[in-house]
Amino acid sequence: MSALAPSAEQRAFVDDMLRPLPDLLPHSRLKTARPGEQDSWRAIAELGWFAAAASEDFGGVGLGLVECALMGLGFGRQLASPTVVATLFAARLLEATVPERAVALATGDQRAAFGFRTAGGALLAADPADARLILALDDGKLTVVRRAPAEAVLHEARRLWASELETVRQPETVLEIEGGLEVAEAQVLLASLAAGAASVAREAAVDYAKVRQQFGQPIGAFQAVKHRCADMAMRALAAEDLVGFAAVALDDRRSDARLLAAAALNVALRAALLNAASNIQVHGGMGFSDECDAHRFLKYGRLLEAIAGGAAAVRDRVLAADAGDAR
Repeated sequence: MSALAPSAEQRAFVDDMLRPLPDLLPHSRLKTARPGEQDSWRAIAELGWFAAAASEDFGGVGLGLVECALMGLGFGRQLASPTVVATLFAARLLEATVPERAVALATGDQRAAFGFRTAGGALLAADPADARLILALDDGKLTVVRRAPAEAVLHEARRLWASELETVRQPETVLEIEGGLEVAEAQVLLASLAAGAASVAREAAVDYAKVRQQFGQPIGAFQAVKHRCADMAMRALAAEDLVGFAAVALDDRRSDARLLAAAALNVALRAALLNAASNIQVHGGMGFSDECDAHRFLKYGRLLEAIAGGAAAVRDRVLAADAGDAR
């Protein structure tokens, strides 16, 4: 790899690895499929994607964060449930503390999900299905808790997020990491999902601008639309580049790795949300309808923002990050 970005070999490897992804998780599934990729979970497991980050001793592939972040970009482009990345990441995270659970996660026999705290302090799990573990980023910490499905209840906000949200009652802490590089790695993986979503929202807007006719020509010919799409492209490119830079920095244990991880999450989330809004506007009145997929990009971005702790917390991490020793 170079000092600034993933290498061409790494990109080609991940592109080849994820070749089945668009067919496995098409956007059309979001209208009918169950949340959490339950309908395609076993197929994803058989492709070995959950084992990507786990070490070979635990049946994994042993890929670095760079490759996993590139995978996250692909998952984000398909608006894949964050549960997929949570399981991939947890499989490596728990190797030292709960090795038997790590093996089960790597094979897809068990799953982990991301969670986030409400203003009232309740822990919500996003698309948990039968997940036993919930990963939460909270106040600069990465906490893994054990969830008992029988005690979880559906949260009323789920209808606003296009995602299943469950309130986790009496969570039992399995692992808590404060200030470690694992926290930064989780931020980069969330950023990769957001950057992928920003990229595909830009593509959706451009594709529509090419075919929608107004005043006898495609709306993409008008400056107002053209400039909006150009802004979307710049935001998506900046997000993807910063995600790659942060992943390289973490794999190389650079002194500024934590700062870059926090910055990547901030830039990528902003790109995902702004691009989702612009995509809706380019689609005009149809963009606000349920029949159009444009609203799904916005809901996906909002879900990732909530998992990251909210916009204010994301910005605060950038301001508080110390470009010091990356131990």
